[in-house]
Amino acid sequence: MQKKTRRPMAAAPVIYWPRDLEALLNVSSCTRWRMERDGRLPPRDAFLAGTPVGWHRATIEAALRGETASGQTAAA
Repeated sequence: MQKKTRRPMAAAPVIYWPRDLEALLNVSSCTRWRMERDGRLPPRDAFLAGTPVGWHRATIEAALRGETASGQTAAA
């Protein structure tokens, strides 16, 4: 009997947790919270057991480029 070979697992999506985002933006936790509250950060879109816990990489990259959820550039 031949031994089954495993396929390589797909890479897991990169999730930015609040601490990761604070380090990326070089801001404190209070500032990150204010940015979330004021809408300067997109809503969290990574969920764990139904609770929003962080952001997907694509969401943060789009926000840093100034794009909206629909892919359009936000008006200044």
